[in-house]
Amino acid sequence: MAVRKQWIVPMEIEALVVNDTVRKEVTFQRWSQDFTDARSNPVDEGAIDNGFGTDPENNGVHLRWVLPEALTHARQHPTSGALELPFVPNRWLVARYLTGKPDSKPAAWLIESDYVGEWGSVMFVRHDTPIGDETMLGRAHDLTAGAWQEPAPRAPHLTAFGPGIVDFAAYQPYQKNVFSFHDDLTGVGESATLSYLVAGWYANGAGDPLTTPNVKDVLRDFGWFRRRRGRLGALNTFCAGTARSVRWRKDDRSLVVVPPSNGMRVAAGTTGVEALTALVRHQHSQLPYSAEVLTTLQHGLSDRLDGTPDGLFEYEQYVHQAGFTRTPGGHQYAVVTVDAPSGTRPVPPPAWLDTLRAAQDSYLTADRALEALRWRLFCLWWLRDLDVLPKAYKKADFTDQLDETRAGSLASEVARARRTRDKALENVPWSPEPRGWETAIAKFLDAKGYSLGRYQKLIRVPLAAYRRAGDPVLLLAGARAGRPLTRGPLHCRFIEDLPSGGVAYAPPPNVESLPAETIKALVGELGALDAGKPSPGLPDFAAATWRQPWSPLYLIWEIDYIPLPFGKHWTFDGIEYRWDGKGPHGPVTALRGRNLLTPHLLANLGNQVRQYREDHPQLPAADIAALTKLLETVAGIDPLSQALGGLTDQVALRERFFGRRPTGALADLIGPAPHHIPNPGNLPGDDGSWPASPFEAIRAGQFRFTRLLVVDAFGQAQTIVIGSDERTTWPILPSSLKPGHAVDEKERQHYVELRPRLVQPARLRFEPVAAPIVGWLLPNFADRALLCFAPDGGGLAELRVARGESGSQRVVAEPLPGVLSRDTGALPPEFARRAPALAATLGGLIASGPDGFAHWWETLRLSLARIEHGEEEHAAAHACLLGRPLAVVRARIALDLDGPPITDPSWQYAFAPGKPEFTKVRWPVRLGEAERLGDGLVGYYTGTAYGTFHAVSPAKGASRYVVPVGKGESVSLAADSAVTELTMIMDPHASVHATTGILPVTTLRLPDELVRDPLAALRPSFRTGPLLTTTRGGAVAVPAPSSHHAGTWEWAETRWEKSETTWAFSPIAAVDVNARLPEESVEIRTGYTHLRERRG
Repeated sequence: MAVRKQWIVPMEIEALVVNDTVRKEVTFQRWSQDFTDARSNPVDEGAIDNGFGTDPENNGVHLRWVLPEALTHARQHPTSGALELPFVPNRWLVARYLTGKPDSKPAAWLIESDYVGEWGSVMFVRHDTPIGDETMLGRAHDLTAGAWQEPAPRAPHLTAFGPGIVDFAAYQPYQKNVFSFHDDLTGVGESATLSYLVAGWYANGAGDPLTTPNVKDVLRDFGWFRRRRGRLGALNTFCAGTARSVRWRKDDRSLVVVPPSNGMRVAAGTTGVEALTALVRHQHSQLPYSAEVLTTLQHGLSDRLDGTPDGLFEYEQYVHQAGFTRTPGGHQYAVVTVDAPSGTRPVPPPAWLDTLRAAQDSYLTADRALEALRWRLFCLWWLRDLDVLPKAYKKADFTDQLDETRAGSLASEVARARRTRDKALENVPWSPEPRGWETAIAKFLDAKGYSLGRYQKLIRVPLAAYRRAGDPVLLLAGARAGRPLTRGPLHCRFIEDLPSGGVAYAPPPNVESLPAETIKALVGELGALDAGKPSPGLPDFAAATWRQPWSPLYLIWEIDYIPLPFGKHWTFDGIEYRWDGKGPHGPVTALRGRNLLTPHLLANLGNQVRQYREDHPQLPAADIAALTKLLETVAGIDPLSQALGGLTDQVALRERFFGRRPTGALADLIGPAPHHIPNPGNLPGDDGSWPASPFEAIRAGQFRFTRLLVVDAFGQAQTIVIGSDERTTWPILPSSLKPGHAVDEKERQHYVELRPRLVQPARLRFEPVAAPIVGWLLPNFADRALLCFAPDGGGLAELRVARGESGSQRVVAEPLPGVLSRDTGALPPEFARRAPALAATLGGLIASGPDGFAHWWETLRLSLARIEHGEEEHAAAHACLLGRPLAVVRARIALDLDGPPITDPSWQYAFAPGKPEFTKVRWPVRLGEAERLGDGLVGYYTGTAYGTFHAVSPAKGASRYVVPVGKGESVSLAADSAVTELTMIMDPHASVHATTGILPVTTLRLPDELVRDPLAALRPSFRTGPLLTTTRGGAVAVPAPSSHHAGTWEWAETRWEKSETTWAFSPIAAVDVNARLPEESVEIRTGYTHLRERRG
């Protein structure tokens, strides 16, 4: 067997020195996990710890080693797609030396971090028992007292998440004798300078990520490298770091390093970017950057929006959208053409596709209904064993509902819903693994006997994601973050790369049964570093001497939330909702949470500036200097940020849950347990009446901070905001969170406004119908006539205002060349046959009369002057003579929730959910964007109400036919998936935008393949005459557009035969400006100059 070399990975070691002064002057918040109550979160996020500072036993050095980043990041399994964490080293050596004193005796301890049993140090949950029994994890062995005896081998199980807590490896109180160690300094005395070595390895090679044949791939994935080239061979992972010149003084006040609260400022935003922009603009207004420029730079949008006509709209749309989280919307099926030779005619999708799509819709609906029922069942399981139940309930009531065999129970309903879901699953392809879908689809087609045409392929396409408003983000400035977000690639070494020759420290005691050679080499490096000798390749963070740590980790927040119930006092201005400052507000609710702080905003800005400079190598020196100044300014702010996670959940009476799950048959019925538990509220009063529920399905209100606390990785804490005392500060806010009116105007600066948002993920489903294009319109501005075409581009009729024999005007429809018609002025019968939806749509325009037509016409003219779609080449054949072609498009719009409507989980609804009232609220949707050049909507009709045209940019006029879109009142949707049908007149190459305020702007754009062929088939015609002309060899001499504009033109004129209009077509003879006496007879003729064949 090949000898494995130790691959030495550098680590950062933090050492908190606690003496009497530190304990007395520093506030500590040190929590520990507790798994004894299966229905409680293992950590009480609102707990207050006042014990650490009063106990002198806590004096000493608290060591914490920061695991290499690669060992803390989950990676996706290549087959299953599941996220997997690597195992971490389970043996750690901690050695202590008196700095610079080679004759002193070292102390050493062996940390068995994966120990599980009653003698462990911190609470843990066993992963090898059915119910996840609580136990203890991690222990230390004093090597000075005796050698280490390796226990019987055990399967690797320890990861950076420990018992399943994401921040387990980050928070030192969680990890005593796992990834940290408390040296009580027995025998050291009242004053000393100490150096520590910490080294870790895998006792079982099965857990070591480098014991693999693909070691180079692992090293590349982990970002671990070695500058010296050479054959790697077989490797073992060996992590090592030092804490040097640690100063211990029993009464040293300089060890108090928690920053003062008056040096910190707070900002908030719907996103971290928005909060940072607000703070920078507030504190550093001299910087040459507007809020918009700062925001686009942080989002990486500078080039995308710079100089574009709709840049401001795109900016506002992106910023608004960034304040929402995404939930997958599921998938649907489509048949696409692949690898077809150029010129291949498209083949219609197979008839069975509609059946499959309907089956997929049924499956998605059934699956979401099942998940909602499962959550209710989980809630009953969780509520059943609470210490106190309402008097009206008995524990047996809950147990009965959890019994699947009991008729009418919720468990039996869940089982029935699961069978319904599974039955629906039989009618669609299914793969449990991400890489298995292509095979699953092939098997499904074979099993169903479904066939595809040549070059056709059945694929899954993602549906629009559901969106939910994110919790507001709080940014903290001046908290002295210290550590960067990421260390980047790590330079690693072999034993032969380590220096020696400094302070000759003795090896730690009793290391012979450990990886002694590597440990001794690392001791040699420690001695060299303590002697001031460099260690080539050692990262700065690992080579630096000790300093007392302050590593901000958590934000503890408490707020007073005041609901402002959604109703008439909230008005939609077409973009956002505004509160008028009137009306009642709900009772104050105290909300609280604990969230991890990160310096990602500074890292993001640095990355974006770096990328911008790389993309613009010719950037002027002044711009480079300004960007450098910006980075320096933000680095000086030292921003830490995080969302107030859980705020919206608490408004909906949900709380995040990390406790244990049900077991046995119930666990199988519930499936993957939800991440939230219900907050059932207070118990009924003495009279048995249920208390009022603060549940909100529509989050709308204002809040103020009552407590803000920053806690570091060791539990050191600093209060920023507390009640109304003199240190209270107020958050710096962007306009999106700043109240127009405050519930307490005297303290307006303290309040943050949350505008109306659904607490349940939702989406605005705005999509074309199956065959969306019902016709085409081509305005002839010279004659004020509207050319109408069928969906395939074939000509139908021309609409215009004509004067009758009586002198009165009316809107008439006259057939275009090739269309048979009775000369009545009405739409030709062929029109209704070939384009029935277009005929119905234009019926309202015809019925509006000359005034309505004139108003509509002027609106059309103004709209086309506004719209820019970037596809002018498609319109070049028409634009010189006519307006651009417009598509008449059928679409549908609806407001969907992700599953059944959310309900109130209060005690009174434990067994019978209340009716969701919020689904009755109707939300206006503003379609189109009048000032946005890239918005292609001229106007629309709702349902079959073709007598009213809702125009985005209405012209001045007195007709009732054209009305403004306004603020979206004409399309209002409830969150119930009910569809509103629309008929839109739009530029076929531009998007249509739908704005609700409560969700991101949604766009509809026609696929190019639906537009290309019909546009190519359009054959415009110009009414020509009466004019004097001649016939030359069968060709009519009339003026015609130059052939290079579009193609070949011909003359078309009507013939009256058998009470029907028929057509005669003739070539066009060229005419010029020269006067001549014609040889042919001169005639007066009226007809159409018609495009017969398009050029190219």
